[in-house]
Amino acid sequence: MGKLEGKTALITGGASGIGSASGLLFAQEGARVAIVADKNIEGGKDVVRRIVELGGTAIFLQADVTVPTEAKRIVDETVREFGRLDILFNNAGATLTKRLHETTLDDFDKVIGVNLKAVFLVSIFAVEQMLRQGGGVILTNASKAALVASDCSPVYAASKGGVLQLMQAMAVDYAKDNIRVNSLLPGIIDTPMTDLWIANQPDPGQARRQCEQAQPMKRMGTSEECARAALFLVSDDSKFVTGTHLLVDGGFCAR
Repeated sequence: MGKLEGKTALITGGASGIGSASGLLFAQEGARVAIVADKNIEGGKDVVRRIVELGGTAIFLQADVTVPTEAKRIVDETVREFGRLDILFNNAGATLTKRLHETTLDDFDKVIGVNLKAVFLVSIFAVEQMLRQGGGVILTNASKAALVASDCSPVYAASKGGVLQLMQAMAVDYAKDNIRVNSLLPGIIDTPMTDLWIANQPDPGQARRQCEQAQPMKRMGTSEECARAALFLVSDDSKFVTGTHLLVDGGFCAR
C-alpha cells in the first residue's frame, strides 16, 4: 500500500518542476492525480503520460486558475472523474525580479493573481468539496521569500507572505472539519523557472554559482526533494500537522 492509496490529488502548475515531480511521486504512492497547467499544455500532458506508463492514473486539465470559473471547473472535473478530492496542492506560481519603483501595475496584478488570488480561488472550491466528503488536505507552495527578503523581489515576497498567512488562517478555521492546511517553503530549487532566470542574467555561469553558494549546503535543491517534503505534508504521516510551514531550503533561513 502506498502512502496515498485510494486518494485523489489535484496539482496546479503540474507541468514541470516541483509540480510534475510531485504528480509522479503522488501517483507512485497510489494517488489518482489531476495535473493542471495553463500555457505548458504539452508539458502537462507529458506528465500524465509518464504517470500512466508507470501504471498510475492521471488526467490533464488546462485552466487559468486566476479565473473563478476555471478554478471551480478543475475541482468539479476532478471530482467528476475520480469521485472525490482528498488533496489540493496549489503549486502554480509566477516570479518577478524588479525593485518596487520599477514594478508596473500589470506586474503586480500578474504576480499577486497567480501566487495569491489563484490559491484563494481554488482553495474555496476544494474546501467546499472537502466539507461535503468529511475532510482533506490543502498544501500550497510558498517560498522562503515569505520569511526573508531577497534583492529585487518585493511583490513576489508579498505574494508569498500572503499565501503563508492565508494557509495558517485556513488551518485554524477548518481544523474541526478534518481539513489540514500547510505550506511548503522551498529555497533555491533547480527547476525550469530557475534555469530561465539564470539564463537571463548577464553572466549565467556566475549566477548559477551564486545560487549554489547562497545555501549552506552549497547546492540548489531538486524538485524531487521538494516532492518528498510535499508527500509528507499531504499524507497521513503528518496527521497532527496543520497550520505550519516546512522549509526545504538547504539551511538558507537558518542563518
